[in-house]
Order: sequence, then structure tokens, then C-alpha cells
Amino acid sequence: GITDFSELPGEFVNNFIKTANAQPTAADLDEQEFAAYKETKKNELEAYGTGKGQSKYTPDNWKVIQDAVTAGQNAIDNAADKAAVDTAFETAKTEIDDVQTIAQELDVYKGNKKAELDAYGTGKGQDNYTSDNWQAIQDAVTTGQNAIDKAADKAAVDTAYNAATANIDAVKT
Repeated sequence: GITDFSELPGEFVNNFIKTANAQPTAADLDEQEFAAYKETKKNELEAYGTGKGQSKYTPDNWKVIQDAVTAGQNAIDNAADKAAVDTAFETAKTEIDDVQTIAQELDVYKGNKKAELDAYGTGKGQDNYTSDNWQAIQDAVTTGQNAIDKAADKAAVDTAYNAATANIDAVKT
């Protein structure tokens, strides 16, 4: 056997040392694994945001989602450990989930207009009407609220609301 490295052929020793030095250390592997974890979470967050479907949101709300994705990815980049990455990821997902879709915004708008219509009818004051006319006001409120429920967009909600208030105003005191 060879006991003196100088007896090894050619550049064998130098090549061996270069190869050995090129191998990642445990710390390098941990750092690479952490960087890969961050990248995976950033990609998952991007997919989560995109998966919400741009067509389901107003342009302003879609921008809020995109901003939440970007902020979440930046927080992931700045995270010092996996727990901080997971916290940044979950925080961004929560912010994204809190953004209302067009349908959710319409439902809130409908609820508000129905409550306004109820208050409008009640505000006329039952004591100012005969029982039949007060019933006509209540019927106009109910009909208006049903029309609001069926409305496909905010303009249709407003049309139903305005028609109902006109019907209420037409009832004689």
C-alpha cells in the first residue's frame, strides 16, 4: 500500500481535496434545505392567491390579494426559521381569505339595502296610516326586499330599492 501521498499518481491528491472541499457541510445542507422550504412556501402562496380566481373579485380586491401574496412572500424571505416562514404563510393566507368576492360584497350590499328599506318603511310611522294602508307599506317593504334578494348586481339592488320606496311613498296617510 501507499503510505506517502506524494507517491500517488498525478493530480490525484489535489483532485481529491478539491472534491472533498466541494461537498456541502451539514450547515450548508441545512441552509439549502431552508432556502428550498422558503421557495416552496412562496410558490404555494402564489398558487393559493391565484387559485382564488381573479374573475371572482373586483379589480381593487384582486389587487389586495396580490399585495397580500407579495407581502407574504417578502415576509417568508425575511423569516429566520421554519416557524417564522409558517407564520408568514398562514398570515398571508388569512389576509387573502378576508378579501370579499364580488358575490360576498353583493350579499352585504343587499343586506344593507334591505335593512334601509325596512327602516324607511318603519320610519313612516304606523300611527300615521290606517291599518290597511300600513299593511300596504309592509307589503311594499316585503316585495322590495324580495326584489333585492333576486337582484344580480348593485344596480339592480338600487333599482329594486328605489321602486320599493316609491311604492311606500305612494301609500296615502
